[in-house]
Amino acid sequence: MFEYDHHYYSVPYTYYKQEVTLKASYFDIIICDSMNHLICTHKRAYKPFSKYITKEEHMPESHRYYYLENKMNAEAYKSWARSYGPNVYEFICKVIGTLRYEEQSYKSCNGILHMCKKNPKAFSDTAAKICLESHIYTYTDFKKMLTKLINEKKTNRSETVPEHKNIRGKSHYE
Repeated sequence: MFEYDHHYYSVPYTYYKQEVTLKASYFDIIICDSMNHLICTHKRAYKPFSKYITKEEHMPESHRYYYLENKMNAEAYKSWARSYGPNVYEFICKVIGTLRYEEQSYKSCNGILHMCKKNPKAFSDTAAKICLESHIYTYTDFKKMLTKLINEKKTNRSETVPEHKNIRGKSHYE
């Protein structure tokens, strides 16, 4: 990957850690090796945020296999969601179904499921259930709900004192 104008353009993996020259025109990005031989070209991206522009043929075989096996599709996300609970599964189905083109929802699904991966399944499933009951099907709302549930649990945990014969309690000091 080589960065130009806040975008990252791929080169064939055989050029990993090698010096290359990147040439930019209004429409194209041209990448040449140290001998100025053409390696590859990309259409120049102008979106105002960082973006990765990768060609599948630039990946090593093992990465390409993984990429193709896990390529974004609705069934893969639904299957992944099922492992976190029935509400997460239903929520992901709703996220996929809310946009005109389901491919547009894959980024949200990916983000939601990675959040689920980092947190207890019960919290993720409960957050999904609350979102479903409220008819809100966005990444942002799911994240807010999950964060709220986790913070409430932390607050409740710190306020409760376990029962033990050596703990006097606040009434002892009155």
